[in-house]
Amino acid sequence: MNEENKLNKEKAINLANIFLKRGIKNISTPSLHKCIQVIAIELGYIEGDPMRTNIFNLTSISDSDFIFVIEELWNFILKGYLAPGINGDNLWFPNVHLTEKGKEYIETIE
Repeated sequence: MNEENKLNKEKAINLANIFLKRGIKNISTPSLHKCIQVIAIELGYIEGDPMRTNIFNLTSISDSDFIFVIEELWNFILKGYLAPGINGDNLWFPNVHLTEKGKEYIETIE
């Protein structure tokens, strides 16, 4: 993976917001990484072609930037926007669902 960090806190929050707004399903670690990478490419935060991104071509986002976004998603749990469940297949993030508070929050995201 590219180890050059491209995200600051504002970009990580924005990326996590868009991820949240698009909807969170039962996501495996590779598809979570792909979703975050595709959104980062679409926003122009990293270079790449979102149409050519697959789980075997995760070279555009650094590990530390990926973790930065995951930390923001954990903050959504702490704020009550997401409620965790159990997902033994995902080492990065648990199975989650959007709470009523989270549904209200995503309506405010531009």
